Amino acid sequence: MPEDFISSDSIFHKLPVGIYRISADGKILMANPFLVSMLGFSSFDELKNRNIEKVIFQDQADRLKLKERIENEGEVTGFESVWLRKNHTMVHVSEFARAVRNAKGKIIYYEGIVEDITQRKFNSADIKNYKLSLEKIVKERIDDLRKTNLLLKREIRLRKKTEEKLTRYYLQYQALVENTSDWIWEIDKNGLYTFSSSNIEEILGYYPQEILGKTPFDFIVPEEKTYIQQYFNNVAEASISFKNLFNTLVHKNGKLVFMETSGVPFFDTDGNLMGYRGIDRDITEQHLALQALKKTEQKLSQHVKLMPIGYIEWDLNKEVIDWNPVASKIFGYSKTEALREKIFDKIILNDVLSEFDSIWERIISGEEPLHGIIKNRTKNGLTITCEWFLTTIREPGGKILAITTLVNEITNHERSLAN
Repeated sequence: MPEDFISSDSIFHKLPVGIYRISADGKILMANPFLVSMLGFSSFDELKNRNIEKVIFQDQADRLKLKERIENEGEVTGFESVWLRKNHTMVHVSEFARAVRNAKGKIIYYEGIVEDITQRKFNSADIKNYKLSLEKIVKERIDDLRKTNLLLKREIRLRKKTEEKLTRYYLQYQALVENTSDWIWEIDKNGLYTFSSSNIEEILGYYPQEILGKTPFDFIVPEEKTYIQQYFNNVAEASISFKNLFNTLVHKNGKLVFMETSGVPFFDTDGNLMGYRGIDRDITEQHLALQALKKTEQKLSQHVKLMPIGYIEWDLNKEVIDWNPVASKIFGYSKTEALREKIFDKIILNDVLSEFDSIWERIISGEEPLHGIIKNRTKNGLTITCEWFLTTIREPGGKILAITTLVNEITNHERSLAN
């Protein structure tokens, strides 16, 4: 409809009939002042939030019938139905309506003209029925109010119970904070501490009030500060959680404390980042133990390399985990080849495969250590005889981590015995 037609002084605003335009799903796109007033609304903005299919028609069957006729006939004239005003009173209408379609024939909206024929429809009997209907509506509204009142009372009781639960949870949380061995903290959006649990004294030697207003970076060793600051800036910019961040702090007495830090963001009601709450775990003992273990593993690895006998470490799928230089000398495969290829099938002859598999199953079942003389094949195709010693590496609970084998080539020794 042209814009000049719907201007404030146009016929559109002055006609004593309702004019509307609605979307295919019932959303009101346009209505003139007469229609707005006829339905008891103060403005079009108030009316447009209603769905004509859900709240305007008293009987949804009328709406479906009208849409069906429009789709079949193109437009409908004089269609009578009952609409509901804002206050749920009824208004009888006579309607002209048509569908507006796009180039593909799809309905994009409906538009129509509505005439209020309530007075014409009502005679004395109609008025009586209308009164009864109105009384019924009033009764239903009163019943609805009673139900709403009951629901509100129930909600108040539930809210009270919820508040009691929250109080109980807060007390439990407070007890947890005070008794956990970990350090619990909170920082604001500027990275300043606003809360600290009391066990920071045991971990870093500070009282909680001593760190309030400081930042985590005030306690980090200088060589990690730049990295940790950059990491946290990225996390805060994305407003995401972080977990198990390793960092080294300096105790009040100067000693180093190794920590594992996790945190989650919290926000105001508008979704703006307000800060982070988190937990620091002192992992100094574990870290030092791990460093000692790594040194031990390095020493062991060096010993394996220098062993005068072949050393091969396997997983349970017979894939190589470790392979020392002597094993390379015996079989002709480099460590890289052994780790990359299915080497087991290449160095064990087919006619002794079942024998070796039997030894393998026995070692897994717990019968160890085991010893066997096995025919093997080298990378260049030679058949050699090797003496194998097998045992396992297990967790304290007994789970097998790896199977280790010591391999000694005895081909020449076997030949000398034969001669």
